[in-house]
Amino acid sequence: FSRGYCAWSRGPASLLRDSIASGALSPDASQQRAVEVLQALYLQLEAGAPPPQLGGIFLHGPVGSGKTVLMDSLVRSAPCPVQRYHFAELMKHVHEQMHRGRRPPEIGADLGGRRTLVALDELELTDIADAAIVSRLLDGILGSGAALVTTSNSEPDDLYPGGLNRNLY
Repeated sequence: FSRGYCAWSRGPASLLRDSIASGALSPDASQQRAVEVLQALYLQLEAGAPPPQLGGIFLHGPVGSGKTVLMDSLVRSAPCPVQRYHFAELMKHVHEQMHRGRRPPEIGADLGGRRTLVALDELELTDIADAAIVSRLLDGILGSGAALVTTSNSEPDDLYPGGLNRNLY
């Protein structure tokens, strides 16, 4: 797992502006709207305010639209302890913990309880088992008081499309 703490006080909006100014990224209206939401979370975390309990921030869009770059700009500049996972890496960890007898809400509470910010890259749900696990895992993370930022190539309504008991997850 990549773990980190970086008190770089400029925030994701500043990092995006620098990347555009250097030519590393092109101006993009969707990215600008997304970074404003991430910057607001950054400012709350910098002020020591508890993260908003709104279910987290979910960045979605097509491959190559900059979701991971934006999330990582928050991770790199976060003024608090951060835990960043790729979805496959997280699920491997969760399955290992479940084989030791731990339940997803407990695992999520532990993950969120050790960090103020949890970042999850490339969330993808294609089967009922992962949908059931992830919904309870995310409840545990958010219930611990941690802020959650997630990226996905799919819109929320397109995760686990047409799946069995989809309405439950």
